[in-house]
Amino acid sequence: LTIHTTVGGEKIGGLSVEAVAFAHGHEVGRQTAPAEEELRLAIPSPRLWSPEDPFLYDLTLTLRRQGQAVDQVKSYFGLRKVEVGPDSSGVTRILLNGKPLFQLGPLDQGFWPDGLYAAPSDAGLRFDVEMMKRLGFNMVRKHVKVEPERWYTWCDRLGLLVWQDMPNGANRTPEERVQFEQELAAMIQGRYNHPCIIMWVPFNEGWGQYDTERIVQTVKELDPSRLVNNASGWTDAGVGDVHDIHSYPDPAAPSVESGRAAVLGEFGGLGYVVKGHTWTERGWGYDLLPDPERLVCRYEELLGGVHRLAQEAGLSAAVYTQLSDVESENNGLLTYDRQMVKIPPEAVRLANLGYLPPVLLNEAAIFVDHLDVRLAVLRPGAEIRYTLDGRTPKRSDSLCTRPFRVTESLTLKAKAFWPEGSESRVATFVLTKVAPRPAAQELSVLPGLKVSYYEGEWDHLPEFAGLSAVKEGVSDKVDLSFARRQELYALSFSGWIEVPVTGVYLFSTISDDGSKLLIGEELVVDNDGLHGAREKQGAIALAAGLHPLRVLYFQRRGGRALEVRYQGPGLEKQVVPPEVLFH
Repeated sequence: LTIHTTVGGEKIGGLSVEAVAFAHGHEVGRQTAPAEEELRLAIPSPRLWSPEDPFLYDLTLTLRRQGQAVDQVKSYFGLRKVEVGPDSSGVTRILLNGKPLFQLGPLDQGFWPDGLYAAPSDAGLRFDVEMMKRLGFNMVRKHVKVEPERWYTWCDRLGLLVWQDMPNGANRTPEERVQFEQELAAMIQGRYNHPCIIMWVPFNEGWGQYDTERIVQTVKELDPSRLVNNASGWTDAGVGDVHDIHSYPDPAAPSVESGRAAVLGEFGGLGYVVKGHTWTERGWGYDLLPDPERLVCRYEELLGGVHRLAQEAGLSAAVYTQLSDVESENNGLLTYDRQMVKIPPEAVRLANLGYLPPVLLNEAAIFVDHLDVRLAVLRPGAEIRYTLDGRTPKRSDSLCTRPFRVTESLTLKAKAFWPEGSESRVATFVLTKVAPRPAAQELSVLPGLKVSYYEGEWDHLPEFAGLSAVKEGVSDKVDLSFARRQELYALSFSGWIEVPVTGVYLFSTISDDGSKLLIGEELVVDNDGLHGAREKQGAIALAAGLHPLRVLYFQRRGGRALEVRYQGPGLEKQVVPPEVLFH
């Protein structure tokens, strides 16, 4: 332990500082040095601080003049080390105390309805930290706000890792940049001693971002003991300790690098409005859900994706948006007033720890003749028990060790049980036997789809029937080449798609912003709304032959993408080829 002391007054000659460390009241180290010198205190067999064991030593510093005590302060400290390095497979990870630790936490803006930036009390600060621990998080990203010392003290004592953002600055003029850097240094120096803080985040999503390489170097010089995230989301400059992206609502991972860890600085944002506990009448979320049950299921879907990315794509950390609602943002796990937890805390904890319900590995839950059901769990070691009569599975019910066949429509319920006693929530799957949609008869067609191009600004797909097309034509594929500009437009593709064999087909759209795919009047894929490039899919049973197809798309601002894929009997997943599209 290295201690730097500052002694007030002009005459410090003859003064010394004595440091004494205690563990559970027992002295474990003592050292004295002149007041103007650095003091190093050795702690034999140190007990390291971590979220699982947030052990803190007590510390007494005594200022002495010629052996006599003239002043004394008492505090605490934690011993821990954070760095990036390879795991056993050579993948760069965030290491805590020399070992990889996957970090999962919420984005926390620290707003309160009665005080905005000011919490109502120390108990309020503690409540938020205790709730994050109860929900099974081991980290929190403190978003563009610096909290009072007490909040960090609770993170120290309760064991919560902190990524600390620097509040956004405009940073357009030299004077603004000088001020920004002064306050950045003050934040680091003011919160330097807290063991909970493991990462500084100088910029968020490009807001006020400038001289990124120099700012990262400045932060490293101010604090070489912690990680630096050069920019959270979208504006990575290739420096610092992590490569951070944002992805809403579904999780994603940046490419693995040799010297930087891959992290997901924001994802999720699932919205649910709890009436009577909102700041405004109209709620907002990246994916606004109608009821608590759907919210729980969707959260489990997202966390399943996070755990898979950690296992398969080298992801080292993920930050869910967000801990609590904030004014018009209704995408918190808690309501703004902290009176309601929208998802049962135990369900969040189980999902965060990977104790997720079984998933259906079949691409679709519909079938024509039969379905060979395949179930799996993400966290190894579980038994999957299931029922076909609507009952909640128990440990004594049928054990799924291999695929089993169903030939009629039914409701499948499955639950995972782990040897240590943990068990998942129940997963429910409605398996439906369907008749294939008949193909068109004696139809004369030409290659390609009809396409109409519209201009305007929308948050969701418009009602195309009420719009006048700016341009119309034929396209041999579904893409964005027919658009006249980069933003504020919509496209409607219509025609026929030919499938070679009768069976169940899976269609998907990858779009930024929203899209839908319809076969006849049936909505097969709903990927509507404002979002980054993401894939949504749906299934439909089709007879061999031609079927009416519509693909709808709109682009507001920012990134843009549109691609349609399909797969079916004997057909690997692929982009829909031009040779099967007609009008």
